[in-house]
Amino acid sequence: MCNSLDATFVWVGAILVNIGYVALITWGASTLWPVGFVLCAIYTACLYQLAIWLQKHEDDESSTQDGQQGRQSSSHSADNTNQEQAPFEILRDAEAGARPARKISLPVNLLFGLAVVSFGVTCFLLPINLVKDCNSGGTFVPDYKWETNLTNLPKEVRSWASNDDRGMNQPAASFAYVEDTKITLFHGTRVDDSGDVHRGAALWTVGSGGPPKRQAEYTDPDNFVAVSNSSICFTSFIEGRAPFDKRSSKICCSNGNNITIAKPTGPLYQTGWIGQFLPNNGLLWFKLFFSEPTAAGDLIYSLDPQDMSTKLYSYKVKNNSDDSDPSKPPPCHPTKTARFQSVAILIVAALPFTLASILVWYSRKIPSMAVTTYAGLTAMYACIYKVFDPLMTNDQADWWFGLWFAITGTGGLVICTYFFLSERSVERSRPSFQWGLVVTALGFGFGFIQILDLGGDTSGDWILLNLLVFVPLLLLGIVNGNMFLVFLGCVGFLADAARLAALIGDHVRGDARDPVVFVVFSLTGLAAGLLGFQLSKYQPSVHNFAKHRVDRLDECLNSSDGPTRDQESEEYSLSLLESSDAAAGANDAGTHLVSDD
Repeated sequence: MCNSLDATFVWVGAILVNIGYVALITWGASTLWPVGFVLCAIYTACLYQLAIWLQKHEDDESSTQDGQQGRQSSSHSADNTNQEQAPFEILRDAEAGARPARKISLPVNLLFGLAVVSFGVTCFLLPINLVKDCNSGGTFVPDYKWETNLTNLPKEVRSWASNDDRGMNQPAASFAYVEDTKITLFHGTRVDDSGDVHRGAALWTVGSGGPPKRQAEYTDPDNFVAVSNSSICFTSFIEGRAPFDKRSSKICCSNGNNITIAKPTGPLYQTGWIGQFLPNNGLLWFKLFFSEPTAAGDLIYSLDPQDMSTKLYSYKVKNNSDDSDPSKPPPCHPTKTARFQSVAILIVAALPFTLASILVWYSRKIPSMAVTTYAGLTAMYACIYKVFDPLMTNDQADWWFGLWFAITGTGGLVICTYFFLSERSVERSRPSFQWGLVVTALGFGFGFIQILDLGGDTSGDWILLNLLVFVPLLLLGIVNGNMFLVFLGCVGFLADAARLAALIGDHVRGDARDPVVFVVFSLTGLAAGLLGFQLSKYQPSVHNFAKHRVDRLDECLNSSDGPTRDQESEEYSLSLLESSDAAAGANDAGTHLVSDD
């Protein structure tokens, strides 16, 4: 690609010019979006025309070289053959098949890919600017709001429930004493593995004449309150969750000997912020402050520490508030706006982007269109999903997107492998399936890791991670001769080595962990090298086995579709031979007529 000094500098200059133009488009889109739209459209047209010109230029050079080689071959053939051998030369050429398709260079490939991506960005600028979301203007109006009927609450609780003060500035107790068990729970210091001291970051218990004992599962405890003589409650983060994420805070209650985590009813406990506590008649009353685009308001709960049962006293009602004051911005309903914006992006941007990728591939067989087509289909799926979940509030959103990547990645790997090995695909389209293998392999790995939630906390997680992700990618890479898939499969060795080193390191002293890492990674690297050496011996056999299976499948499909390619080639060769015989007979007849005259 850069086999000369001038070509290298041309590539560097082209990269710098593209970076500068992208910066100009970004400036235009951020200041005045019509300017950015026009600049992006011009950039798209320039890229596409440059890609067409460069492809035509390379085709002309290739045709010139092929013509010279053809003339040399014809001259050599004419010197060593006679007229009687001509039919057999025609038959040999027919059996040899067509000349291999010209390879599309990397610059042409990237230029077409950049042109299609730029086209998609140009289309995207229209709906994202014409259909404004609630953050761009208008008075934010949630679709629902939370209300509480105070008459349903005890008299002692009503004043507390109606108070808008969310307890942000109220002092919180750092300990609580359980009268019945004579045990005190308090927050104290925690020393991490590196020796750093974190004050108030650990939960400790003391009593019954024994030394203080740390409860390692609970971090950053706060808001201690005694509910009765036999139970106290507090808030805490659970080990393994983000320590400073308000949404992962939990309410915990204890009788001094056991600690139980409360699970209030309703889907909002995971997305609200826990506020004030109020103990009353053996129950713990607390507020859950909730402010999301779908609903907003304060939720009132009661909790019984004896059985950890909870009751929600708030209810969700339709928010019909509509501020008609002309001096204020019009109300903006986020759900309706987000849904309409998703439909607009789907129709104006995602669908045209996908169709453009397919059209360029169909007309010019550009391999990079496999990547842009998959990106376009994913964008269409995201838009369709947002129609049903406009604000992405569903806890299963990550699972649904993981399912999309897992299904499309698996299907893409199977389809691309089949057409890459099959005789049905023409030579010119094979690089497209190689690119398709790369992009679908990435989606396959990400999707399965996402839907199975393979965090690696247990040995079973790591076994599934290897069997369902790394091993299939390694085998498919060997079958297709795709080294990128082989590399993705070999990432499993790195993950396994890191996991094994961490497991062993947890059972040794801190100063011995580095030697453990050295030994584990060294042995894993040697094992990977030996495995690769052995697999390289069997790689041709594995490829041929898969190729044979695909050929058998092609035979079954061809038997039902019509004549096979070999049959068509044989019939074409016979027709050429018959036409050659007929031409030779005509020449003989003309020779006899001349002789008679």
